[in-house]
Amino acid sequence: RLVSPRALAAVHALNALKHRYGPNPRLLAAQVRRYRDAVAAFEEAFGPGPACMVTAAARIEVCGGHIDYVDYFQNKVLAFGSRECDMLMVFRGRSDSAVRGRSLQPGFGPASFGLDEFPGTPSPSAEDWLAFLDSAGCPAPHWVNYVKASAFHLAHLHPGSRLTGIDFVVDSTIPVAGGASS
Repeated sequence: RLVSPRALAAVHALNALKHRYGPNPRLLAAQVRRYRDAVAAFEEAFGPGPACMVTAAARIEVCGGHIDYVDYFQNKVLAFGSRECDMLMVFRGRSDSAVRGRSLQPGFGPASFGLDEFPGTPSPSAEDWLAFLDSAGCPAPHWVNYVKASAFHLAHLHPGSRLTGIDFVVDSTIPVAGGASS
């Protein structure tokens, strides 16, 4: 008996979710709803079409609160990924420099910025990056600053490259200010 490509893809996706979240049918059903809701929100915000999806588990440190960057503690921190808490992102590339995002978390409104807002740095050195951060000052608190900093750092590391923007929707089960990150 032949199986349709769509049915085969559904089986593969369900197996991937079982591997990620465990075999509990109730929890799997909740994750399937969560993933569908994220895709629906993406299509509502940015239109239908091909898109990619990624997840990142919350990072939890047993022996310290995100201090693994301190030389003394590098071999004394036990970090692991959480099965219960993660961040899910649905995204699609763009041909221009616009980065447009939506968070499904209550109280976190839509946001956008342009990759062309990054003024550039003389070289991809750590010193030039830190000098840029010092000159930029501290922005007003907003969830999109995490995305913006990552995008600007990528532009800093690859001067002369033409980076293009993305549209994205994020959903997170990581508690805000809960001592975990992704």
